[in-house]
Amino acid sequence: DSLAAFVEEAAWQLAEEVSGGAEVPFELVEQGRASAPLYCYRPLTGRFIVKYQMTPDVMPYPSYSHGYRAGAFNGQALASPDELNYVDPEKVDNYELGLKGGFFDRKLTLSAVLFNSEIKNQHVQTTRAALSVLGGLDGYTRGLEVEATAAVTSALRLNLAVSALETRYDNNQ
Repeated sequence: DSLAAFVEEAAWQLAEEVSGGAEVPFELVEQGRASAPLYCYRPLTGRFIVKYQMTPDVMPYPSYSHGYRAGAFNGQALASPDELNYVDPEKVDNYELGLKGGFFDRKLTLSAVLFNSEIKNQHVQTTRAALSVLGGLDGYTRGLEVEATAAVTSALRLNLAVSALETRYDNNQ
């Protein structure tokens, strides 16, 4: 019972300390008997997309997605436990506005997307005095990507891919 109480208290503390997620119930089974339900933090992630078929060959779409990467630590505390450092979970919110389509009897196909990714606590690794140190940075990545294919003749096909990208961290790196 002391193990179950300890695990339950640890799960509650974890759920209180970490925000932006959901508590998912599970049961701790100890030597063939179930204890009271416990709760474990599970971040909510996923993608929401709306597809609208304007014509049989043209589809614009907006989308939103939320991503999560668990916290991490560097396991290279060589000289002292003080060298061990922890990085909070990384979270990304991504917004897109895109268009996919075929034009002129699909002799021209086009795919274009504008996107904006807001990043909280992105995991980065740096080296200081031969020691690997983890850190978390906030920032964004914004851009535009366009891909097009044109069937000029039955024997000639032209492909085009263009992208523009802007990435910044809060300290303007």
